[in-house]
Amino acid sequence: MSMSAERDFIRTVISQEKSTVARRKMMAESMEKMDGGSWDETAANVAAVKALFPEAVREGKINFEVLKSCLGEAVETGKASYSFIWNGKEEARAFSRARSMGTLRPCREESKDWDTTGNLYIEGDNLEVLKLLQGAYHRRVKMIYIDPPYNTGKDFVYADNFHDSIRNYKEQTGQVDSDGRKLRANAETSGRYHTDWLNMLFPRLLVARNLLRDDGVLFMSIDDNEVVNARKLCDEVFGEDNFVAQIVWQNKKGGGNDSKFIAVEHEYILVYSKNKDSLSEFYERYSDEYAKRYKEEDEQGKFFWDTFKRKIGKQYYPIECPDGSILQYDSDGNAISWLRSEARFKLDKAAGEIKFEKQADGTWSIFFKQRMPMGKKPRSIFETTEVLSDYGTTSTGAEDAYQHFKRHVFSNPKPVRLLKFLMQFVLEKSDIVFDFFSGSGTTAEALMALNEEYNFQCKFVLVQLPEDLKRNFEAASNENAKVILRNAIAFLEENGKRCSITELAKERIRRAGQKLQEEPLVPNDQKEYKEVEGQTEDLFATAENTEHEDMNPPVVDATERVSRDVGFRVYKLDTSNVVAWNPNAADLELELQNAADNILLGRTAEDLFVEVLLKSNIPLTAEVAEHAVGGCVIRIVNGGELFVCLDAKITVEVAEEMARLAQTRKSAALPWSAVFRETGFASDEDKANALTTLKSAGVESVRTI
Repeated sequence: MSMSAERDFIRTVISQEKSTVARRKMMAESMEKMDGGSWDETAANVAAVKALFPEAVREGKINFEVLKSCLGEAVETGKASYSFIWNGKEEARAFSRARSMGTLRPCREESKDWDTTGNLYIEGDNLEVLKLLQGAYHRRVKMIYIDPPYNTGKDFVYADNFHDSIRNYKEQTGQVDSDGRKLRANAETSGRYHTDWLNMLFPRLLVARNLLRDDGVLFMSIDDNEVVNARKLCDEVFGEDNFVAQIVWQNKKGGGNDSKFIAVEHEYILVYSKNKDSLSEFYERYSDEYAKRYKEEDEQGKFFWDTFKRKIGKQYYPIECPDGSILQYDSDGNAISWLRSEARFKLDKAAGEIKFEKQADGTWSIFFKQRMPMGKKPRSIFETTEVLSDYGTTSTGAEDAYQHFKRHVFSNPKPVRLLKFLMQFVLEKSDIVFDFFSGSGTTAEALMALNEEYNFQCKFVLVQLPEDLKRNFEAASNENAKVILRNAIAFLEENGKRCSITELAKERIRRAGQKLQEEPLVPNDQKEYKEVEGQTEDLFATAENTEHEDMNPPVVDATERVSRDVGFRVYKLDTSNVVAWNPNAADLELELQNAADNILLGRTAEDLFVEVLLKSNIPLTAEVAEHAVGGCVIRIVNGGELFVCLDAKITVEVAEEMARLAQTRKSAALPWSAVFRETGFASDEDKANALTTLKSAGVESVRTI
């Protein structure tokens, strides 16, 4: 057969297959085909506008003239209003709203405790990953911590391609391009020095904001190179009213005599809330020793009896004692100063907050209930000193990692103590923490340590581009950086692992978790404190040993301790498992295969199931049960929220079993849906009958992938 005749034959077969697909679509026209895109922010925004101003939305489109009329004088029409503008801003904003067509592929062999963990470690371009996760984690994340590139002129900036993100990611990580294109350094001599950095960070922050709960908080580490622009950028994304603080952290100490002008020993941590009105107050947790003084407890909380008398003050008035005597002067004949005003004293006495005690010499002493305050307010300057309030430096961070590898393998990692200190401001029992510039993995180690100490079950989601350390070594101009990279590469090669930063970070998390299991944290209660009349000052409270009022004591009985989660699931960014029909495809053999089955060769049922979860806006750690029927497997998600069957020969028996299982759910009245493999039905009749069966059982939607 000639080449031309072979092409004609293949196209005829493809045409026949296309007809079959069209016929199946007609027979099951109510089975909605999943479009492969991630969560649609634009549609969500339109829906939000419609909820507030229904008259401004018609057929899914916003009428801005009507909307402006609804908003009245709140609309800015002038051209001279303040704004933060740079080249590429609107393109970057539009890119943040573009839906990702990729997926995440599970990697069990690189994970730890896959079946029981709620933690995620994801390799990939963080913008694409955030887009894929924003539906599942929309308004569910309590804390985001990021340590983005500081734009020093030497570090790398993500080279986004606004047209083909997944291919761009593969090129950056050397998966496609033979030239090994990678992250590029953003030299200070570049005419787009600040612009490129802003265009890199802006869309990532826009998507990340969608993940935060209303009471959620962003912490961003940054230094002098971009702190001004970072503040403006966060004002743009979160609103300047949601600025909380610009913390100064002393990240190094000593040395610096070779500096030309000033030895800079600090960095910053920007703090922004999603909605400051919903944000709880920040408190440093108390040390155990400080809390021990509050031995008494009533229905209002913990307290101790403190003396009401003050040596120096301005509150002078007589107090009648239980025996009718008047207490107004001390033994030297001086008027006694009291802690509170006379009016407040009378209120406290009536409320049972005051007690009188008669001394051996017959005189009276007065005490009041000194209530345990919520906590100490954190300060905007995190000073590094020699006392136990030290929050660590970059050297401390290097030592944190060193204990796991016995060599220095990370450049300037953040210290565990610093991250744990920030976490204790905002986290509670089972919150979620995101870090999408996760680098050395400090966030994971800090959260596991926090969970251990306070008996929490918080979960982390870490995202990191798998930078090739060998290429970074070749590009490094600093000899110190080369020494650390050489150590890292040697360690990975000795252990038979890829030479990427993600392999290093995963190993760090494994070892940190193992250490916690072998040597669980015991809060150190040997802290010093001094008593001042009327108050207790904790001089050496540490991030590890401070506590909210409603969480004392931090030492948990073994019978009450929750199970430790020191595992993590690994996922990797990739192209979608589903191949869209492409009549102009150059590879006709692939096109023919795709006409019969729209799933990429080499992709597994588990790959496909993960994509179903992502495109259904369900977390990857959702509860999943499996049920076998008719040679197929039904996956039951979250107790029956979703039923999924991705086998190749699905019969109506599968749909009937789904319908039966749906009626036995704990919350049978709640809506449920089903997803099938597009080409999985044994026959067209089975597909049509399955749809009829599910509709009769009250299914909310039936989709195919």
